[in-house]
Amino acid sequence: MRFKGSDLLILIFIMLMPKLSLAQEVHLKNFLKCGLPKVDDYKCFGYYEFDSSSNPYEIPLSKFYNKISPAPIYHDAAKGLGTVSFLVVKDDSLIYENYLPGFERKSKVNSFSMAKTITSLLVGIAIDKGYIKGLDDKVYQYLPQFKEGMDSLLTIRDLASMASGLNWSENFENPTSDVVKAYYGYPLDSLIMKTHVVNTPGKKWKYQCGNFVLLGMIIERASGMKLTDFAQKYLWQPLGGNYSVYWGADTTSGIIRAFCCFYASPYDFALLGLLVLHDGYFNGHQIVPSWYIDEMMRPDSRIRYKLFRKNDFYSLGLWKYPKKKFKAYYFAGTYGQYIFILPDQNAVVVRNGRLPNQLDVYRLPPDVELYLRMGYDILNKYSTLTKTKE
Repeated sequence: MRFKGSDLLILIFIMLMPKLSLAQEVHLKNFLKCGLPKVDDYKCFGYYEFDSSSNPYEIPLSKFYNKISPAPIYHDAAKGLGTVSFLVVKDDSLIYENYLPGFERKSKVNSFSMAKTITSLLVGIAIDKGYIKGLDDKVYQYLPQFKEGMDSLLTIRDLASMASGLNWSENFENPTSDVVKAYYGYPLDSLIMKTHVVNTPGKKWKYQCGNFVLLGMIIERASGMKLTDFAQKYLWQPLGGNYSVYWGADTTSGIIRAFCCFYASPYDFALLGLLVLHDGYFNGHQIVPSWYIDEMMRPDSRIRYKLFRKNDFYSLGLWKYPKKKFKAYYFAGTYGQYIFILPDQNAVVVRNGRLPNQLDVYRLPPDVELYLRMGYDILNKYSTLTKTKE
C-alpha cells in the first residue's frame, strides 16, 4: 500500500462528512482521529494478536557485529527519510543493527504492504498443507460470490500476481476510494460484495489492495481457521518469531486487512527475509514449499505492465529489482518498509521508516537504490574487515 497525504486531503474529508452514510462516516472519522498512516498506528485501529513462537529463533551475532557502519552519505540520506530501523544479516549472522531513539529490537512497526508478501507466503503454505489445490484454482471454489460472469474466470494466481482485473479503486488521494475505506475501517464485507472482475484476468498488472483481502478470505474459507491463527500455527511458530504480532482487522466484519498492517518487530522481519533466502526452509522446517518461493522469484512475463511492457518486477507478492546492478528481491510497503533478499551476498537487509519517501506504485521506487547501496556498503565493509582479521 502507498499513501500520499496533505492538508487538502484532510479538508476534503471534513467537507464530505455531512454527505455520507454511517458506514462511510466510520472511516472518515477514523481518518480525522488517527491522521495519515504511521508505523505505530495499531494504537488507533483494531487488530488481532497472535503469540510469539514457543521456540524463538535468535539470530547469531557475528563476532564483528556493529563493527562497521554505512558511509555518511547513505546514513544521512536514510535518516532524512525517517529511517527507524536498519538491519543487515550476512551468512545467517547479524552484522549490523541500528534503531532511531524511541525504537528498539522488539518495537512493533507497521509492515504496510509487506503484509501482501506475507499473505502470499501463507497461500503457499495453504497449498502445501492441502487446504488449497493450487494457484490456478478458481476463486469461486472458495468464495461463491465470484461464480457468475467474468468473476468466474478469476484465479488465485491472478489475485497474487496483481492481474485480477477487479473494479477495486486504488486512488489514494480520494477519501471515498476502496483502498482508503479499507485502511480506515469501512466494513470490508461491504466493500468485497461490491468488488467484481471487469477486465479479463491474467493480462494486465494493476496494483490493487483488494486482491490480498480476497486471498486472506480464501485461506480462511479453505482452512476453516482465522487468518491470524493460520499464520501463527504454520508460519510464526516454526519460523521462531521472537515477539507477538498484531494484524490489523476490520472490527465490524472481523476480516483481516491482509493487504497491510502486519505489526511486528524489525528483528522478526529479518527472519521472514531469511525464510525466503533459504527457499522456504528455516529453523529446521520447510515452512513454505521451495517451488512456491521459486515462483515468487520469477515474474510472469505474460502479464503486461502499462501498455506493452512486460512484467519483469513482480510475482506473487514479491518484488524483483529489475536492473542488472543488483540481484535483489524484496517485500515492500509504503513509507519505505523493506525486507531485501540478496542471494549473491547470502544476505538480508531490513529497513523500516516513518516519513513519506516519495513512493508511488512504481516498477522501481526511487528509494530502493538508496537502501540497497547502503546495505551493500555495509556488506562490502564487513567483507573487507573479515578478510583483514583472518
